[in-house]
Amino acid sequence: MTGTRTGRRGSTTAWADIDLHALGRNLERLRRSLPSGQAVFGVVKADAYGHGAGPVGRALQRFGIDGLAVADMGEGITLRRAGVTAPVLVIDPPLPSQLRLPALHRLSATVTSVAEARALAAAASRAGRTV
Repeated sequence: MTGTRTGRRGSTTAWADIDLHALGRNLERLRRSLPSGQAVFGVVKADAYGHGAGPVGRALQRFGIDGLAVADMGEGITLRRAGVTAPVLVIDPPLPSQLRLPALHRLSATVTSVAEARALAAAASRAGRTV
């Protein structure tokens, strides 16, 4: 259900009620339409498009999603802090100052070059992790 409400001083508030069980039903329907073994990742970037990445990510995890995708390292770390343990793919490659973060938070990072991949692997090694 969505709607708007006019508050004091004439400000308008919009809201959306998200049926998390509907996410599970939709995931089940999607899986039935895909070839067996096909991975499904839920995109929960931008705070799950304003619907709450933590609650949406945890719900999708409970329903058996194969992984989640976010835009940047901060969003991935937010999911981990919200209790999400499913694989998380970060779409934007890490900045040089963020190279340790994927290993420290068990995030999969996108890379755009062999040099980026090597730098990421070296940072993971220094952190005592593998990529």
